[in-house]
Amino acid sequence: MPTVSLIGVPELAAALGVDQSTVHRRIERGAITPTVTVGKRPLFSVEDALAIMLGPAPKAQERTS
Repeated sequence: MPTVSLIGVPELAAALGVDQSTVHRRIERGAITPTVTVGKRPLFSVEDALAIMLGPAPKAQERTS
């Protein structure tokens, strides 16, 4: 079984350059979703954290001929 590295809110907040309360607010609003919650502690996989940091993928533009 592969292991998954998880980080908590403090680590994610530091990586995003925001306060921990901002991360908690985004979770409450549904803007970001933790990979798993242990008790009341939201945890994020490193892959999910990278996706949050990079933001949504740009949409492909349609070409008109």
